[in-house]
Amino acid sequence: MRLIIRFFVVLATVSISPVVFAGSDFTAAAREEIKVKSVSPEIQEQLNKATPEERKSLEAAMHTGSLFVQQHFDGNAYDTSSENQDWFNEVAPLITLNIDSWAEQYGDFSDESIKIGTTDFLATRLTCPEVSLISVQQDDHVIDLIYRTKSVGVLIDTHGYYTYGFNSESAGQIYELRLALDEDSALVNEVIPIDKWRTWSYNTAIAYIQSMIKSAPYVLTRKQAENPNKKQVAAEVSEYKKSTRRNHIVTIEEIKKSAAKYCK
Repeated sequence: MRLIIRFFVVLATVSISPVVFAGSDFTAAAREEIKVKSVSPEIQEQLNKATPEERKSLEAAMHTGSLFVQQHFDGNAYDTSSENQDWFNEVAPLITLNIDSWAEQYGDFSDESIKIGTTDFLATRLTCPEVSLISVQQDDHVIDLIYRTKSVGVLIDTHGYYTYGFNSESAGQIYELRLALDEDSALVNEVIPIDKWRTWSYNTAIAYIQSMIKSAPYVLTRKQAENPNKKQVAAEVSEYKKSTRRNHIVTIEEIKKSAAKYCK
């Protein structure tokens, strides 16, 4: 899957919309780290007691679920923009809905507004990439799969200038995801997360920040855009980018430190 980062430079005012996490090549390697690492003993016993036909149906659903979990935790599952061909290649084959119905139902995953001190920030929940399958239920031709992992904190959009920070206040909280799959096709009918807060695995966030370090966009203020002293503007932009990169390196280390504590 290849997500697309929409980089752009605006020569306007300092007012900037928060970045929308869409996808890009930056998550290709990170996605491989998102895995269903364990299955509960109850599920294993359930499989052992199932008839061959039932077991085949359950295992097909579990296989689809494992693939979809990767798409959920790197955000690609909900990026149905026309330029994201990877949604069609990697998500569409896993679901029963067409793109219009899917976008209508799942187009409102977004960053959450949180208050740190006296300041409001937009934040993305970050989780461990190791996911556990804790429950499988069959009922009325539907197979429900429930996955669980832990939060390591939140990625904060600090200024709206593609600059990010990290806060570990919510670290350690349980995050659950339920998928309802069609028993016959073993495709996802419905996604039932605990909320509509955009949620990424922490390694996906690190890959995204690393892409910012390599090529950080910059939005000129109106004053800079109108300043005839281009050398001064260039110096200001250069210093800002250096400062931003330093901050991003610190942010990555903070994420890794929290992950080391909660992702075991």
